[in-house]
Amino acid sequence: MWCTLFGIIKTIVLDFWATWCGPCKASFPAMQKLVNKFKGDDQVKFLFIHTWERSATPQKDAIEYLTGNKFNLDLYMDAKDPNTRSNPAVSAFKVMGIPAKFVIDGDGNTRFKLTGFSGGDDAAVAEVSAMINLAKRPKI
Repeated sequence: MWCTLFGIIKTIVLDFWATWCGPCKASFPAMQKLVNKFKGDDQVKFLFIHTWERSATPQKDAIEYLTGNKFNLDLYMDAKDPNTRSNPAVSAFKVMGIPAKFVIDGDGNTRFKLTGFSGGDDAAVAEVSAMINLAKRPKI
């Protein structure tokens, strides 16, 4: 089960983003609120995956963006494979556009997928919170 981290089955929220993506950056205040909201819930894990880099220093750029804007988000890098010239994580999840968010239950099933961000932090927090709570429940 790939959603088992440190022996605990988790609900995972993947957020694919890039520093050049305006909607990605616009969604971060809402995502920070979600991370803060679920901070004490050891059954929920957020992974912020920087992908589709356009610069020679994508990790540095991502770190500078997050720290410069005081976001406390777990950063993961989806580095381009030099042989295939593709990003393995976005390829595996068949991401067609970013920001792309996936809510994955403890059994490794993708329960929800969101692409884009139209604004409205409170609405986004409510929507993703509902998805997380539904993904935490066993399937009937």
